[in-house]
Parts: sequence; C-alpha cells; structure tokens
Amino acid sequence: SCNNCKKHKIKCDKEMPQCKSCFKKGVPCLSACPSTQREVPRSYLLYLEDLLYVYSKKLRELGVDCDELKSNFPTTSMD
Repeated sequence: SCNNCKKHKIKCDKEMPQCKSCFKKGVPCLSACPSTQREVPRSYLLYLEDLLYVYSKKLRELGVDCDELKSNFPTTSMD
C-alpha cells in the first residue's frame, strides 16, 4: 500500500504508477523504499522493476542463474 492510503487507513488499489486514491486527491503516490525507508514515488519503483527485468534477462542470456543469485539476498516486501 502507498503511504497516503496507510496514513488514512483506506484500502489501496496498488495501481501503478499511481493509485486511484492519490490520483483523485491530486497528491504524489509514495511508498517507503524497503532498503532505506525513504519515501519514493511509486512510478520510480516501477522504473526500477523494469530495469531489474532488463538486467535479469541479459544475465540469463549470458548463462547466469538469476534464481541462484536471488537466494543470496534477503527478500523485502512493499506491504
């Protein structure tokens, strides 16, 4: 959930890049970055996910097992 929905204790639809609640209020849709806990625009998180996909694909093309790499890092959640 985005920070605005958490603050107002309403259900977030988690739409990207901006949830409907933030869109209707005309406010930035922000979430806490899992690693730093700083507020970042959810659109930036979407950009990072796309970038991760691109690099993962390139690594697979080079024969690197991305699942094995992931097992070496802790997982985080946006919720």
